[in-house]
Amino acid sequence: MGYFASSFVSHQPETGNPKLETRVPRPFLLLTTFLLATLGCRYDHLPEPELEQAPGPVTERFLHLGHTYVPYLTYQDIDTFVERADYSRFAAVMLGGDLFPNTSLDPATLQWADSIFDFRDEKTLWAIGNHDYDDPWRVRDLVGRPLYYSWYHNGITFLVLDTQDSLSNIVGDQLLYARAVLDTVQESKQVFVLTHKMIWMADNGPLQAMIDSVSNGYYGSCFFCVNPNNFYTDIYPLLVQLKDRGVGVWCIAGDIGYKVRRFEHTTADDIRLLAGGMCSLCGGDNYYLEFSWTRAENRLEYGYRPIETLVE
Repeated sequence: MGYFASSFVSHQPETGNPKLETRVPRPFLLLTTFLLATLGCRYDHLPEPELEQAPGPVTERFLHLGHTYVPYLTYQDIDTFVERADYSRFAAVMLGGDLFPNTSLDPATLQWADSIFDFRDEKTLWAIGNHDYDDPWRVRDLVGRPLYYSWYHNGITFLVLDTQDSLSNIVGDQLLYARAVLDTVQESKQVFVLTHKMIWMADNGPLQAMIDSVSNGYYGSCFFCVNPNNFYTDIYPLLVQLKDRGVGVWCIAGDIGYKVRRFEHTTADDIRLLAGGMCSLCGGDNYYLEFSWTRAENRLEYGYRPIETLVE
C-alpha cells in the first residue's frame, strides 16, 4: 500500500488469454436478460454489445470525487472548486458520495447538487453516501435510476453499489444484480466497482487494521461505519475471475478526507483498491482522481491531482 502522487502511472492488464474469446451460450444470455428485467433495476447499457461500436475519442478522461461538502458550514456549502468545475470535459464523472452534509433532506439542496453535477446525465455515476441518504426515494426520483446500477461506456463497465443498504452487505436484489452484471462481462477491457464506503477494507487483515486511521467512518456496526460485510465472499471472487481473463479491475470508494485524502492498495490478485475524498477548508491539500483511458491500446492511466486544477 502507498499513497499515489499527482503524476500518472500506466496500468495495462495481461493480454493473450484465450478465455477472452469465450462467449456465453445463448440460453444463458436469455436467462440473464430475464433476471435483469425482473430485479427492479434499470440497466440501460448492457456490457455485451454484439455490433461494432462507433469509434470514440482516442483518449478520454474520467473523474472521481468524494466527500465534497464543507464541514461545519451551512447545509448547502460545497467546495468552491467542485462547484465551479466544468464536468462536460469528462467522459465519466464518478461521485463517491457525501456530496453535502444532508444532500437529500431538503429538495432545494438536492436541486442545487443537481445543478452542479447533472444527475440525469448517464455519465454521472453517484455511489450514494450516508450524508446523501436522508431521503433515498427523493434521490431515485430525481436521478431516474436506482441506488445501484451499471453503465457501459467505450470498453469499460461501471458498477455502482449502494453500501448504505444492509449495513454494507451486498445482499438480496442488489447481490443478484451485481452477479448478473459481473458474470456477463465479455467485451469490457476494464471494470470499475464504485462504492461510498471502503467495504473492501473489512475482513482483510492488514487493511482492516488501518480502517480507523484511513476511513472517515471507523470499523463497527453503525450506519456510517465500515461494517463487516460479504464483499470478499460474494463480490471479490467474481472480480478475480475477471482479472484472470485479462480484464482490469478497479474498486474505488469515496469516504475519506478527514484523516487522509488519498489511498491506494493493490491486492495479491492485482486488483486496484483506490479511495479519494476531501475535507474542504480543513487545512492541507485536497485532490481528485483523474483517469485517462485509451481503449485502442488498453491503457488506463490515473493520478491524484490538486483540486485547484479542476478549474481550468
